[in-house]
Amino acid sequence: MKLFERYLVVFSVLFTGITFISCNVDVKKIVPKNDETAAADDDLSDDLSDDLSDDLSDDLSDECSTEPDEDSDTPQICGNNMVDKGEVCDGNVVNCVDIDSSKFIGGKAKCLDDCSGFNTITCSEKEDNGDSGNSGDSGNSGNTGNTGDTGDTGDTGNTGNSGDSGDSGNTGDTGNSGDTGNTGNTGDTGNTGNTGDTGNTGNSGDTGNTGDTGNSGCIGNGLDEDGDGIDDNCDNCPASFNSGQKNTQNDGIGDVCEAPFNYDLLSQITVFEPFIDQQPSWSPTGGTWNYGSSEMSISTSPYGQNNYYSYQIPNGPFSVEVTFRYDEGDLGGNSYAGLLFSVQQVSNDTHWYTCLFRRDNNELAIWRYAGGSSIGFVKGATATAPATDDQIHKVRVFYNGSEIRCSFMDEAGGTGEVVISGGDVQQDMSGRAGLRVYNERTVYTSFVVYQ
Repeated sequence: MKLFERYLVVFSVLFTGITFISCNVDVKKIVPKNDETAAADDDLSDDLSDDLSDDLSDDLSDECSTEPDEDSDTPQICGNNMVDKGEVCDGNVVNCVDIDSSKFIGGKAKCLDDCSGFNTITCSEKEDNGDSGNSGDSGNSGNTGNTGDTGDTGDTGNTGNSGDSGDSGNTGDTGNSGDTGNTGNTGDTGNTGNTGDTGNTGNSGDTGNTGDTGNSGCIGNGLDEDGDGIDDNCDNCPASFNSGQKNTQNDGIGDVCEAPFNYDLLSQITVFEPFIDQQPSWSPTGGTWNYGSSEMSISTSPYGQNNYYSYQIPNGPFSVEVTFRYDEGDLGGNSYAGLLFSVQQVSNDTHWYTCLFRRDNNELAIWRYAGGSSIGFVKGATATAPATDDQIHKVRVFYNGSEIRCSFMDEAGGTGEVVISGGDVQQDMSGRAGLRVYNERTVYTSFVVYQ
């Protein structure tokens, strides 16, 4: 038993000493307490040295390995699915409520490609009444439009020519004289000449030409949104240049504002909003909408906001159009601006369609929110040759009873179109229309509803 304890002591001493020496630690010589213990230790050292050398070498290699410094800088690598130093996220998807429970009620958000944050376009936002925008200054009263000129009176038709007089009848032949001698019989009385033919009736004079219709009088508002020289209140297409006012159907809409695929689809302008004095007609869901001076501006980042117009569009063919521009640079990815349509209240939720233009990649797309935690992407396309930020952009939606067309155009000639039908279009497309902006700074200059 004592011998075993001595072996154990010697083994512990050898292991500790070898460990310190291998790790470059100064070790003082261990002095045995007496000669007997020293002799026993020497014997044990000889016996165990060969057996322990291999095991100790392996153990020491593990014990003395150098550990990395925990404070050393780790390089940031976006895309390795690990959140490194300086990154907010990396390839992961989180619940939108975990990002900001005060803003979102559901949905999931994926990490942005540059690992700087999450893409919240798929998040379902809370509806809130937000601060009301500052009241815009009252616009100056428009000058009274000139009274239309009275049409010219048509020329009086020419008097018909008098009919020619009938020819005189021929004189009857004189009867033959009786023979001399016996008193001859009295000659027969000559036949009465035929009555002359009645002269032909003169032709009726041509009807005089109808005088040109005088221009209808209208009360102008002093604005000319499209710059065509026609006051907005008198213009049959107030948001598109048409100085000639051509109107083939002779309805309430000029040709340039008709549906290009069917001129008979629309016949009147129901709403024209130049953003002067109709602020009570709008109901924003949040954000600060600055109204007045012939425009409405909104800056919202990083969330989306809606602004609903009060007019209820009945179920049937219609068109909604907005014009806008940007007065600041792009805020970054996922920047959208456009319009809303078929806004309906369903139970305690608001459902809607939207047609949006995304300026960072020139995408035109139709989206739909039908309740739940996210907004559904329906279909998109790329617009060609978009204008610069400070030029006018136009987004317009047409509904013909079975399909929806979302179109884009601008003053530089940029165009784009997306068409959906079938199951993507609900049977009842009635409801309000309005404006939508997501992570963008936008200045709207007009809002028009056609029916």
